[in-house]
Amino acid sequence: SSQGSLPDVNNKDKSTNFGLDLPSVVQDHNNFREFARRFRINLKDDANTNMTKDQVLQQVRSLFEEPNVDIFFIVYSGHAQKKSGRWVTVDGFVDLIDILSLFDQIRKQKDPHRDYSLGPRLSPPQPSHQLPRPV
Repeated sequence: SSQGSLPDVNNKDKSTNFGLDLPSVVQDHNNFREFARRFRINLKDDANTNMTKDQVLQQVRSLFEEPNVDIFFIVYSGHAQKKSGRWVTVDGFVDLIDILSLFDQIRKQKDPHRDYSLGPRLSPPQPSHQLPRPV
């Protein structure tokens, strides 16, 4: 959480996974749910706090596979690795490149003739066609 809170040992009900989840993370999640409701945003919600990297990416994949959807909000409220922002899962990390690569893969499957370029970082290196420098 942005507040760096710790699990509240006094709050051990279902709302904090019986004391295992950070209270501010739970509140962040609930705030986004309310935001989505107010603005009539179709929400796919999974509050599972013990997901593996593959499970997280499968949830994101199912979002990208929704038909007739062009805009996505992916909201992660939970543990992140310091200075990298990578999401912490029970068996590793998920980073932005994982998400963007998955998006690129799904979109290309949906319409292989459309250009869904995500920029040079996700594209294989291209051969350089520069002339040699004069000596």
